[in-house]
Amino acid sequence: MRLEVYPKRVVVFRCTEEFLARVWTGNGDVPTLLAAFYQGKREARFLFNKKLADYLDSLYDGVSRHFNLELKLETEGDSLEFAERRALQNEVYASRHWLGQQNMHLKERFAGYLDLSNL
Repeated sequence: MRLEVYPKRVVVFRCTEEFLARVWTGNGDVPTLLAAFYQGKREARFLFNKKLADYLDSLYDGVSRHFNLELKLETEGDSLEFAERRALQNEVYASRHWLGQQNMHLKERFAGYLDLSNL
């Protein structure tokens, strides 16, 4: 069974990897990136355990939140009081840091599912 689902797991991994890379570099239209990732991860609950599927859902939610924070800073930043703008900038920075962490540890999270050495 594991060998049969392997190609589909690789597709989800590559989709996630590309999603994070494009988000990190700002390369792509936000709604398009989110929609493509949503479609790419839709079978995760059947291919992985609940923990990894929940992680992929949290990536989607976290990236969506990150984009919303950046958009809010861009559109409302100049009209906010100094303290509010500073707090929003800190949220964007923390969100960007979280995003970088996800990118760094992605391969570790998928390693057990993509390793065929025990077959």
